[in-house]
Amino acid sequence: MQPTLEKLNRHYGLHVCGEGGEYESLTIDSPMFKKRIVIDEVEPVLHSDNDFAVVAYLRIKQATLEDKEPAEFDLTIPPLLDEKFEDMLNALREVQPLHATSCTLPITSTPVDDVLGPSSFARGN
Repeated sequence: MQPTLEKLNRHYGLHVCGEGGEYESLTIDSPMFKKRIVIDEVEPVLHSDNDFAVVAYLRIKQATLEDKEPAEFDLTIPPLLDEKFEDMLNALREVQPLHATSCTLPITSTPVDDVLGPSSFARGN
């Protein structure tokens, strides 16, 4: 594939990585997919043919899904926190219980005399 892209770069200025939007991609298979897409029939379509920018695409006319064998993965799961913050979390866990406990607090109120409110500052008062 690389030699073809390099040839297109030399002849037409196509960016090998497609950085100018020269081409799009479609993922048809991946190790994590349960099935793969099999493209059975395609049709090249010339959208615009001019000297500056020829635009063409591949129309998928027929595709099917093909079953795959289940794959086993040995995935590396990165830590949730950096070491510094993991240490802080562990220190907090040592001083705080993991589960909240309930307690009953008395509900009290104390009357307050001479409360100042907006009406206390009305003109003439």
